[in-house]
Amino acid sequence: FFKGWTMRCAVNPQCGRESVFAEIPAAKSPMKVLVAGGGPAGMEAAIVAAQRGHRVILCEKEAELGGLLKTVAIPDYKYDIKRLLSYMRHKVYTSKNIEVRTGVEVTPEVVREIQPDIVFAATGSTSTIPEFPGSDRPNVVLGEDVYAGRQEVGQRVLVAGGGMLGCEIAVMLSKKGKEVTIAEMLDDIAHDVEPLSQMALKEMLKENGVKVMTGCKLDMVTDRGAVVIDKQWNRITISADNIVIALGRFPNREAAEKLIGTAPKVFLIGDCTTPGDIYDAIHDAFIHSVKEEKESGQQAAKHLHVVTG
Repeated sequence: FFKGWTMRCAVNPQCGRESVFAEIPAAKSPMKVLVAGGGPAGMEAAIVAAQRGHRVILCEKEAELGGLLKTVAIPDYKYDIKRLLSYMRHKVYTSKNIEVRTGVEVTPEVVREIQPDIVFAATGSTSTIPEFPGSDRPNVVLGEDVYAGRQEVGQRVLVAGGGMLGCEIAVMLSKKGKEVTIAEMLDDIAHDVEPLSQMALKEMLKENGVKVMTGCKLDMVTDRGAVVIDKQWNRITISADNIVIALGRFPNREAAEKLIGTAPKVFLIGDCTTPGDIYDAIHDAFIHSVKEEKESGQQAAKHLHVVTG
């Protein structure tokens, strides 16, 4: 809306595309579909394929469906994400055409055993701590672990990365009484969210006393804190008990690409191609699920992330 684009809905890919996707077309010939990964992209692919009449087997290596949605739904103010997660799980489990297998990681051997006609590889993305001086110190922790409550931190915290994840971690920790500083390399924070959410995050950071340092890059970590460098190459020492790394996610591409060639059609969808947000995952899965007859597995691997309409 703010950019003058056609209106879209993050969780309803048909919205704004009614001339093309007013109805989800029935499959010309029902087939066996295997979906590898039960995150938002995997669940959307399974739901749409089942609606089209395919027989779907959805495999998730964890004990529950949801993928990254389970983590991002943790803060109290993310109640809409909780509703989305509940809704998608309900759609999957109530579909007569979907068989769910949790605790199963899809490998080439699993594909050969199931013998599907189509594979949707939705293996997601992962976050890691990049290598830098002091990156292996025990006071350096992963943002996703802090966000999910798997990792405790001390009273003084430096969050490296001022994207959506870094900002939300800072808000969460400051509400617990922590002294939080964000160090962001770019000139602005929350650059990866739409304008209204960016405004809301900035207001929440201000209300909770979070210190924001833009134009600063994490250089090294010591046992007492961290050193950041600003645009004038000034080295600034920040005292901190923990340094929380929130520097983005990386596609779990290797696990997905191992499945190429294991079935007549293989599609790589969602974060395993290019890490994005809920909109990207759901829309990518929807497009591939609706148009799967028009693209081969090799083409899907070549183009990786296709959104049309």
